[in-house]
Amino acid sequence: MPKTLINYNPNQEKQRIQDALEFKLSQVNEWAKTQTPEQPKNDRKDKPSIVGVLHAVKEAIVVPERLNSDMQHLRNMLITLSGHSPITDNEEKIIDKYIAKIDKLISLHADLNANHPLVSDNYTSPEEVIQGLNQKYNDPQFYEMMETLASLEFDREKINSIARKYENALMRKNVGYNEARTTLSPILNPDQPRGTQTRDIASFTSMPMQNLPRVSMVIKTIKEHLEKLKEQLEKEHLEKLKDAVPAPDNHVSENTESTEYSEGTEYSESTEYSEDSEDFAESKADIDNLLVYTAGCLARSGPKNAELQLKIGEKTVANQAEALYASKDSGASAENKKVFFLQEILKLNMATPIANDTDSRVKDFPAYLETVLVKCYPEIFALNTKEELIIKAGANARTYTNISNALGIPLHGRHKTKLEPAQFDAAILDELYNSDQNILWLVLKSTKPIDVNFTAEKKVKAFTELAQAYKNQKLGDTEKYLGAYHLAQAAFAVAQTNPECQELVHKSFGPKSELGQWIISKHSKQEQAKVRDELSQCALAQYVNAVEPLALKKQVISPSQALLILIDHYQHQCAKLAASQSAEPEKLRAVTVKIAELKRLYILGVRITEADPKFRAFNVNPDDLKKMEQFLADPCLSSYEISKDKKIINNDPTRRYFETHLAHETVTDQIDLMDSDLLQDHVSRLIKALESKENDARDCVDVFANTYHGDSSAHKEYANCLERIRSREIFGELHEEQREKVILIVKSAFLGVVNAQARRDELPVNIYSKSLLYGAWRGKELITDDDNLNANKGNAVQSAHMGLVKGSMPVPLGDIATSSNAPPSSMKASDQSRFKDDGEYYKWLEMNFAGFVHPFSNSISGTVLCQLRNLAEQKNGYVSGIANSAEQIEKFSRLLIATMLYGTGGHSLNEYSFPFQLEEVRREFAGVAGFEDINLATLFVDNNDEAVNRAINDTITYNTHFLRKQNLNQGINLAGSRHDKVDSAKAIAAVVEKLEKYEGDIAKRSISEPKVEIVKPAIEQIIRALKEGRVDEALKVSDKLMLRLKREDETTGLTRSERKSFQTIKEIHEIILDLDNKPVPQKQNLAATNLCYKEQLQQLKTQDKPLEVASKSDNKLSILSSLSMFKARVALANNNVEEPEEENKWDLNS
Repeated sequence: MPKTLINYNPNQEKQRIQDALEFKLSQVNEWAKTQTPEQPKNDRKDKPSIVGVLHAVKEAIVVPERLNSDMQHLRNMLITLSGHSPITDNEEKIIDKYIAKIDKLISLHADLNANHPLVSDNYTSPEEVIQGLNQKYNDPQFYEMMETLASLEFDREKINSIARKYENALMRKNVGYNEARTTLSPILNPDQPRGTQTRDIASFTSMPMQNLPRVSMVIKTIKEHLEKLKEQLEKEHLEKLKDAVPAPDNHVSENTESTEYSEGTEYSESTEYSEDSEDFAESKADIDNLLVYTAGCLARSGPKNAELQLKIGEKTVANQAEALYASKDSGASAENKKVFFLQEILKLNMATPIANDTDSRVKDFPAYLETVLVKCYPEIFALNTKEELIIKAGANARTYTNISNALGIPLHGRHKTKLEPAQFDAAILDELYNSDQNILWLVLKSTKPIDVNFTAEKKVKAFTELAQAYKNQKLGDTEKYLGAYHLAQAAFAVAQTNPECQELVHKSFGPKSELGQWIISKHSKQEQAKVRDELSQCALAQYVNAVEPLALKKQVISPSQALLILIDHYQHQCAKLAASQSAEPEKLRAVTVKIAELKRLYILGVRITEADPKFRAFNVNPDDLKKMEQFLADPCLSSYEISKDKKIINNDPTRRYFETHLAHETVTDQIDLMDSDLLQDHVSRLIKALESKENDARDCVDVFANTYHGDSSAHKEYANCLERIRSREIFGELHEEQREKVILIVKSAFLGVVNAQARRDELPVNIYSKSLLYGAWRGKELITDDDNLNANKGNAVQSAHMGLVKGSMPVPLGDIATSSNAPPSSMKASDQSRFKDDGEYYKWLEMNFAGFVHPFSNSISGTVLCQLRNLAEQKNGYVSGIANSAEQIEKFSRLLIATMLYGTGGHSLNEYSFPFQLEEVRREFAGVAGFEDINLATLFVDNNDEAVNRAINDTITYNTHFLRKQNLNQGINLAGSRHDKVDSAKAIAAVVEKLEKYEGDIAKRSISEPKVEIVKPAIEQIIRALKEGRVDEALKVSDKLMLRLKREDETTGLTRSERKSFQTIKEIHEIILDLDNKPVPQKQNLAATNLCYKEQLQQLKTQDKPLEVASKSDNKLSILSSLSMFKARVALANNNVEEPEEENKWDLNS
């Protein structure tokens, strides 16, 4: 008996393992029972509770224990198998190495349990267990345990192969082995008898791979249950809050006793509410702490698991390649195996559009290639003790150096672990091939992706060289043509995405090329027609490229969109750095600072000040301008064209969408910070100020009651806004008290305007009619009803969109930037005006667009100026209220601007906030400390982080969808253009083919020699011009030829045969004439043009929040325009040529 089994009893070992697990499980079950709270009878079973968290925590304890037990069982079975089977020395080494890894895993498990005992007794709380898990996951031995687990997967196939060889015999004959592999089944139901299960070695060796992800999964489950518990807690607290808030009481009780009782009750409820709030805050904080622990575990285990999964993938594909090399499937001799693997590499179509990304050899190509090189070329390549690829030093030092440089393998220092084709040097690989004619170097070159130095043409040439190598029997002796055919298909795939190399592909693999003819001839007669068609894919390339170069213009975006793209990019980068254990803190901090700068610049733009209000000049913040230019030069934006044109900035829907979202989010976040008594007092003062203006006061009452029937569109706009708030159409998520505050804000805005109009000369800061910025330099032009009708083909725009979003702009269905209700009958404020573009100077326009991000709605705000004038009056009257404090003015103004922007879209954030910067306004409020600091930044950036982040993230999603849709429309137009060019190219190709046929047969026709000398040179010139796409030049030559033939007919006359022959020339001339005179081609219908765009459109629609409401210019698919004007003439020409119809197929529809 082998020494491994001396004094070794497999059954006793199995029993020891089983007993240890049972003891551990019983301890955990007892603990779980003790910790499980009683659930109220009326609670739903699906309601989130601490029980769910407890079960998840229990699973996190039990899973590693079961795995540890199973690995010990596997160890027991392997020892038993090796002791009772005639294994070879090599097999014994493999098993011993594997058992050593299991021993290490068992030892690490024991150390981690000893250093971090999760359950010390039945009174250990689940919170303490979660904290212990966090400490355990942060122990360096935990990483070592994960790496050991992964290393077991590396050798799984080797162990399974040995087991398959010997296990069946042991199962039939060896009682001890069968006892070792029979274990107790898991407890599924405590009320049923415990069964047993019999497993083979393969079922155990799969467990490391299965359990590696579970390291994170058990923590994710705990996290999910905690989040559900937190959500339930918040929901219950919100319900208690609603119950605690009394219904609004508009009647004052006259009964004193009742009032006192009511106050006593209110105090009692208030006390209870306070206690509930404290409990809620404490419970929420506890859960948040536990979520921090789970996040720590996931941050530790998640990236490591991903890293190990990659290593497992690489090792698996390497093992498979090694096993295939050892089998007869790869050939009998070393030379046959070498050829086999080179062919296999070529079949992968590396770095081409037809590469199969799901093939493990493609996904982990470096690991696959490394194994192939070591096995097939042991004279050149080997692995060192660290299992890193090295080049064997040969006699030729230059070759040694060249191989190193060609493959990017350093000669000295730390070796790379991956052979990346992108790092290959094609020129040095060519030099190696020219030196030793080893086809390996050409194969490696063909795997290199296209880049600046290795162009698509060079990739195609590599395929051509290899196809020629197949033909010359350098890549096997059988089915050589199939290998060349496969390379041709790869070359055609490259040409599809790189049209500039289509001519080269046609010359290399076309049906008339040497390789093409050889490939076709080797196929069966039944397949030849199909192969010929496939090799003709690029036949029209020279004509298509001659007609018009294929080019896709860069997408034009505004600076706002560019900044959004950068914010999105760096937020993803920041998230990756935060999740990485090896990220440098300084790098993470730098990215975080950059994101903050981008967000601030995105909202504020380049900051502008008016300077002297009497002069045109204004001040531009140089630091902002420098930052803007630097950010817009970011390489991430290289695929876009960034335009600072006023119209591009103004018509950017993403910016209008953002400001609309920010306004809504700001109101919902900040409304509770505004005191309702202050608002009510302010409204009362504004109403009182109008007492002497009876008509205006009466109009205000009508507006507030939604009974106004006058002519003022502004009055109707405010009445509509108030009604939409009351009916919950907008701000419906706010509760009654919050909505009442919003209504008071809208009333304040309206009353401020009415007071300023009715008492113009009474209020301070009377600059509205004097300031150039509000007058000649405003740059505002009203859109008339006629303009509206003309712009929309007789249909007036009635927009249901909210805020600044114009009626013609796309908004996702159900978005807060649009309303599901019917649009108001009047034109919304954001659609009522446009900026003047008549060549005159308008200071406000220059200032606004110099910021590069701000749209134009109705120019600088009069609404805010009116409000500030009323506040100045209250301040000067020493009335206590909003006007006495810069803090209150800022709070009030923030909510007023946000409410009005969202409700009406009357002005942009910049237009609403700029009055605070006017010199006259600041001078008036000089006595209010801190007023001079109020600006767009303090109103909407500072202390508004959550609203800003939500709005920006929503807008990033919107911008992504919008750009995809815009790109899709451009693609549709390009596809249509491409179709038209192909159509034209087919016509040209058909004419050329006909002319070449005519030219080749001209000597056979009954035409006199002098007339041949007239016709033949002209036909050659026409063919040359058509091939270059110069249809007009071809027509000139054809015109001259027709005139010459006409004179010949008039002077010397034409024979009957000549007349019939020249009839063909005349008909071709008429085809060229039609081709030259045809109108600018329009695009095909989407379905007929290019199905891939239809698929893209469908994919776009299935994504989250697609842009369903599209602008009037979207999705205009152009009309089909075929070449019917001259197809009839082509068909006629077919019938008049004296040759078999079979040889004259030039159907333009093909």
